[in-house]
Amino acid sequence: MQTHGKRTARIVLGATASLGLALAGITAAAGLPAGAAARPGRSVSSAQLTTVSIGIAAPEGNLLLPLYAEQNGFFKKHGIDAKVVILTGGTILQALAGGAIQFASMGAPEPEEAVLNGTRMEWLASWDNRTPVQLIGAPGITSIKQLAGKPVGITAAGSTTDVLLGFALKEAGMSLSDVHIEPLGSQGSLNGAFVAGTIDAQILGPPDTELMLRAKPGSSVLVNFASKYAYPGGGAVAMSAYARSHKAVVLQVLAALSAALQSWRHNPSAAEFTIVGASPGTTAVEAKETYRTDIASINPSMLPSPAAERDVLRSLEVFPQFLAAARKARPAEFFDLAPLEQLNRG
Repeated sequence: MQTHGKRTARIVLGATASLGLALAGITAAAGLPAGAAARPGRSVSSAQLTTVSIGIAAPEGNLLLPLYAEQNGFFKKHGIDAKVVILTGGTILQALAGGAIQFASMGAPEPEEAVLNGTRMEWLASWDNRTPVQLIGAPGITSIKQLAGKPVGITAAGSTTDVLLGFALKEAGMSLSDVHIEPLGSQGSLNGAFVAGTIDAQILGPPDTELMLRAKPGSSVLVNFASKYAYPGGGAVAMSAYARSHKAVVLQVLAALSAALQSWRHNPSAAEFTIVGASPGTTAVEAKETYRTDIASINPSMLPSPAAERDVLRSLEVFPQFLAAARKARPAEFFDLAPLEQLNRG
């Protein structure tokens, strides 16, 4: 059993060969020739489409906007042939840095950790500035203090689940060393361990929250992070170099996502169809609850929030390796508002 004292935080940003079959069929994007990119909002023929690959960090409702946009034709309408793939197990930043994908749909804090470690990537959009996740405990555990000495699951060191767990424990007067950390790699592995009873708590979001509360009666929500913190729960991230050298493509992708977000807000049945398809086993009732939770934290402008970035940096101060850098960093170092502001000017 691994405790926090024996952990090493990591953000793997190397070659993408180890991603294997998870990236089968994904091709690197090629920019259009100068002047050939379609203006946002104008339909184009298939011959004019620019191919980009977009990764989704987990099959959670607040991260599924690119999949919804692909399924409903928003990318093609804006000149983009999008190849959307769900990447689990902490591989999405590796894929982004290696060029296997050009955009990532994900939440904080992995992009911030990467930047603090010297990798230049940035938020281009944030359609969810309050991460809709919860810390749930097994039957008989009704407060976070009851987790002392118990196994708590996370996906990986440095992940959203790791950082938010540390943040919640700190606010309860505890630390990560007070619990036994079990890094299990994927949400599916965490869910299996929670049902089997090999972990007593985990952080997860809808529809998985509803699935686990139903699968293990008597379990309860210990912390609802959406009601406590401003925190980028879902948005688009790109490598800074790619965003600078493919400005027209960035505008097209953002235009497609913006249009898709408006559709998502006003077409619950279509959104719920995407939620169910991305997460097998999700019932119609759970999809409705997931949609209801996501809609409550939607940021219609998609502009990244300085306040949310401040909360991310504050949460990273839990980890000694990030403490000094997080305290020195400014929120504006982690996002680029220019493309969305240009898009909004028309």
